[in-house]
Amino acid sequence: MSACPCCQTRVSSVALACPNCCTPLKAFGHPGMTIHRAPDSEFLCDRCAYHGDDTCTFEKRPHALTCTIYQKLLVPETPIREEPRLFPSHWLTYPLGYTLLSFLLGLSLILTLIR
Repeated sequence: MSACPCCQTRVSSVALACPNCCTPLKAFGHPGMTIHRAPDSEFLCDRCAYHGDDTCTFEKRPHALTCTIYQKLLVPETPIREEPRLFPSHWLTYPLGYTLLSFLLGLSLILTLIR
């Protein structure tokens, strides 16, 4: 169940129009084509992925209040960079880390005994 954008009445997700105010909810009477509506005093194009990459062919662009091809613009999160460490802590959690550490300690011990 969803809400009508005009009167906020609970409406079935497959309803073609609102039973209370007769606002069309699906485009061209097709249950698979949802009509996206802009909030008050805003345009859909400002938040649409097709407008952002300039591939929109809608005739009411950039002042569309309703649209059938609207795709929400996803803003990628910037990854947090960590400072590089001299000895990462995860090395010692693996058997390979212990093996390498043991090899280096053994090699240094052998080199000190030879001299």
